[in-house]
Amino acid sequence: MSVTVVARWIAGEGHADRIEELLADIAEKSLAEPGCLAYSGYRADGSEREFVLVEEYADAGALERHQESDHYRELVLGAVVPLLTERHVGRYTALRAA
Repeated sequence: MSVTVVARWIAGEGHADRIEELLADIAEKSLAEPGCLAYSGYRADGSEREFVLVEEYADAGALERHQESDHYRELVLGAVVPLLTERHVGRYTALRAA
């Protein structure tokens, strides 16, 4: 069963454009991973410092491999996270169709 991650990031003052640049690279590398089904980033209308990411992985193992990847550690944890003032990450499992 697929796993969806929804992350909400608030950029520190003056860092939003740099985060948007990094997100393009992160999305490209993530989508190249086996098991990454979708990876989309959004910048909030009316709040240029707020970002939302929606990621979908084939299963929990694919998400775990993503979080252990070199680009996740370098770009997300090493480059983006220090530029944030707030970060919330939620993990969701799809509901079964009725």
